[in-house]
Amino acid sequence: MKFNTDGASKGSCGAAGIGGLRNHCGKALIYFFKVVTMSDPTSAEILAVQEACRLFSLSLWFRSYRLILECDSKLVTDWMSNPQSAPEVSKPVIMSCLKFYAGLQ
Repeated sequence: MKFNTDGASKGSCGAAGIGGLRNHCGKALIYFFKVVTMSDPTSAEILAVQEACRLFSLSLWFRSYRLILECDSKLVTDWMSNPQSAPEVSKPVIMSCLKFYAGLQ
């Protein structure tokens, strides 16, 4: 099961929201939208990944499918691949996502 996530913010530290969840064919499986605290675009993307993992773990697909995450932020993808390269302020959320994701596999 491939989930596409998205996060957005207004400006560098504006109001932010996260949402998404489509499968590998682009079909929307779950729509979610959540307002998050004032955030920059990259942090919003990280929170979208974290929420996707959480929703997947609660879904019926959890026992039948492996989760593949797709994020449109190269920076977040790089940080997920190499958490030590993330800024200190983002590391706790990145590590939380990685632990959560590892527990889903």
